[in-house]
Amino acid sequence: MIISAWRRSLSAIRSAAHKKEAATAEQPWSLGRKVRYFGVAFSFTALAFLLSLLLSVSFDRTFLVVFGLVVFTAGFWKPWWFWQHEDAFWLRDRVGDRLATMVYAAVAITMLYFGLFTEAHLFRH
Repeated sequence: MIISAWRRSLSAIRSAAHKKEAATAEQPWSLGRKVRYFGVAFSFTALAFLLSLLLSVSFDRTFLVVFGLVVFTAGFWKPWWFWQHEDAFWLRDRVGDRLATMVYAAVAITMLYFGLFTEAHLFRH
C-alpha cells in the first residue's frame, strides 16, 4: 500500500515535469534561434566534410564519427536543442530519462563503430 502510494506520487511528479518541459518546448522558435540551430547543424556537416578532405577518408566515415560524437555528447550533456526536441520527448515518455540517455549512447557508439571500423557507404549507391 505504501509502495503503490509512493509510485503514484512519483508518477505525478514525473508527469508534471514532462508537462512543464513540453510547454517550454512548444514555444515558437524565434528567427535567431532557428538561424543558430541551422548554423550548428551546418557547421558540424562542414566539419565532417573538411575532415574527409584533409584526412583523405570517405565522407561517410567522417559523417558517422562526427555525428556519433555529437549524439554521444548531447545524450549526456542534454542541451535544449537535443533533449527538448519532440522526438526526444517521445522516447523519454516511453522509457524514461535514464534509459533514453542509454539509448542515445548506444546509437552513438554504433555510429562510431561503423565510422571507425567498417567501410561505411551512406551517401553512395
